Amino acid sequence: MNIGFIGTGKISGAVIEALCSSRLEDYKIIVSPRNRDISIKLAEKYARVVRAENNQEVVDKSDAIFLALRPPVYKEVIAELKFRADHVIVSLIPFSFYNDLCDLIRPATILSRATPLPTVVTHTCPIPVFMPSEVSWKILSSIGQPFEVSSEEELHTIWTLTCLISPFYDMMNSLSEWASNNSVPKDLSDKYVADMFHTLAYAAHLSDKPDFTALSHHAATPGGLNEQTGMEIKSSGAHQAYVDAADGILKLFKLNCKI
Repeated sequence: MNIGFIGTGKISGAVIEALCSSRLEDYKIIVSPRNRDISIKLAEKYARVVRAENNQEVVDKSDAIFLALRPPVYKEVIAELKFRADHVIVSLIPFSFYNDLCDLIRPATILSRATPLPTVVTHTCPIPVFMPSEVSWKILSSIGQPFEVSSEEELHTIWTLTCLISPFYDMMNSLSEWASNNSVPKDLSDKYVADMFHTLAYAAHLSDKPDFTALSHHAATPGGLNEQTGMEIKSSGAHQAYVDAADGILKLFKLNCKI
């Protein structure tokens, strides 16, 4: 099986890296030349990766095709391509709509939409998938933990949460810098903050149905330090700021996708 990538940005680059370290067998990866530095680097690093001369060559030589284009240009780019009826398409494009994509990829009819995280490179990545096909599920299962969503509205809401990755790391950096300013060596504070949040998230991850409220209450001993900091942070509006930011991104999805 040949797997093509139209668009070679950060996310598609991460997916390609994950594929090259996966247990998937008998495949080749064809990448578009759009991002010259990333495509050349991947082709030099992995024997399975071949850099095409143009997007149509990717389409012609591939059985399954990942579309990883920027929202402002995806319609224009895809409209110039000629697909086959047997192509399997996986779209990683935000601010798009399933029916619009179906019109653009005809005569191909097998389309899935998915949103992997950058952590897919370590194969520790939940991947929501709308309209999974047998082939798309097989590929995504080899690089992460796909799960099916029942609607595009559900997909877009989950997709919105991925826009909080940078703020999450910013919060971790602020706490690490605080510890560093209070006598802890920076490399030690960085490692501790990373490990602390990892183990806290992992505790929730172990449950099939995480109860974040229960976990919070369990950590907050009455009159204790966690109870004090929890009340201070909540009263400052910090949690609401995350919700407000998510609301703003979700509005963009609804506006651009006409949901």
